[in-house]
Amino acid sequence: MNKPSSRSRNRRAGASRRAARRRIAVPRPSIDASLVLKGLALGLLVVAAGLLILQAPNLLERPVRQVAVEGSFKYLQQESVRQAVAPFIHNDYLTVPLGELRASLEALPWVYQAAIKRDWPDGLIISVEEQTPIAWWGKQLLINNKGNLFAPAEASIEEPLPYLEGPEGSQEEVMRRYMDLGQVLDSRNLSVQSLRLSERGSWSTALKNGVEMVFGRDQVMAKLQRFLSMYDHMLGKYVSDIKRIDLRYQNGLAVLWLRKPGSDSQLAGAQ
Repeated sequence: MNKPSSRSRNRRAGASRRAARRRIAVPRPSIDASLVLKGLALGLLVVAAGLLILQAPNLLERPVRQVAVEGSFKYLQQESVRQAVAPFIHNDYLTVPLGELRASLEALPWVYQAAIKRDWPDGLIISVEEQTPIAWWGKQLLINNKGNLFAPAEASIEEPLPYLEGPEGSQEEVMRRYMDLGQVLDSRNLSVQSLRLSERGSWSTALKNGVEMVFGRDQVMAKLQRFLSMYDHMLGKYVSDIKRIDLRYQNGLAVLWLRKPGSDSQLAGAQ
């Protein structure tokens, strides 16, 4: 029997070694990209924290250098705002008590509400909403568009405002009634000059044309519609001759005339 040649034996041995190498090959470990990113982010946070610690003394001692005030003002004086802010900007930037500063601003009569935020690295941004006066409440107070009362330091109201009056704590109810009346009367180019709610709950108003109206305690809007029906039918052309209209009747009204309109004087009295 012929023995294999040395070349054949070497070829088979090489193939066996390659096969063995393939069998014992170890796979390369996979790299998780998310773990790498998390590691980098953690490293950056550590570096930032270190820098912040190193800079902490400087940050705590940084003075306030800029104060920006935002808002549209008609009655609020800038000097009033400056005086309210001045005691607080002597603090360092990070120690300014924002809550106390806001309370100081909102204590100003013409400020409805205020908001303050820090503006890095050394500024404050102050947003101020001015009071919107709708009417006088009594002789010294004003009522705003939210139904809240406030007392201005100086009565520098440019435009004439209506007068509202009522028992203590009734300003929101009176304000709503004023808005309801105004919405209906506007359709006839009439407007409210004053509105009063008595201690006994009776409503009365005076229009800007000088006519006084008495409604009584209930069904105010229904009585107003009754007046407008009569106004459209006949009263409108005599409105300059009317002093007062009494709507406390069940189905009609009474007119008190400044001067009786000639042959139509029968309109006086309950209709």
